[in-house]
Amino acid sequence: MNQSEYLAESQVVGKVFADKSILNELGTHIEPSDFSDERLSMIWGAMVSMHASGDTIDPVTVARLLESSGSLNKCGGIGYIVSLDNQISGSMSDSYAKIIKSGAKRRRILSLCAELTDSLSHSDDIDGEIATHIDKLLTHGGAGRIVHHTLKSAIKSAVEDVRQRFEGKDFTPGVTTGYTQLDEMIGGWSPGSLYM
Repeated sequence: MNQSEYLAESQVVGKVFADKSILNELGTHIEPSDFSDERLSMIWGAMVSMHASGDTIDPVTVARLLESSGSLNKCGGIGYIVSLDNQISGSMSDSYAKIIKSGAKRRRILSLCAELTDSLSHSDDIDGEIATHIDKLLTHGGAGRIVHHTLKSAIKSAVEDVRQRFEGKDFTPGVTTGYTQLDEMIGGWSPGSLYM
């Protein structure tokens, strides 16, 4: 675990005890799974849940909720939760949230890379495995980007276009230009393409 990530995570969780408005700002952006420390992940999840219910958030009430779910000991006990309240220093900054999100993204990507390594050792479809995992990387690492087509489907479509052209079928994927030779060269006008 990266020490600066742990420090940012513990500072964010600890600051909630002093200022509940932090949950208004970060509660929807930072998820429990974004934390590298499992204890802080469970504590953050409890805080977000309590905030959504309008419950009072302090070390005792958080500990009580965790105890009722059987998670208090996994979180280090009441002593650890109280220590988070006691170690807060300085002002809260957006950079803490960025550190947490960046660390979470890095861990997800490393996990997908390990998964790819494992799947490559057991699969005969190497290209398919790589395309599938690139799609997963784009999905998990996209941070809000919308991916309309998977890499696998885009490659399949491009290969099919080339195959049909090679076989001499009358195939123009885009809008015809009215010039047969130009259509054969560029495949017609296609949305999102630049022609010079």
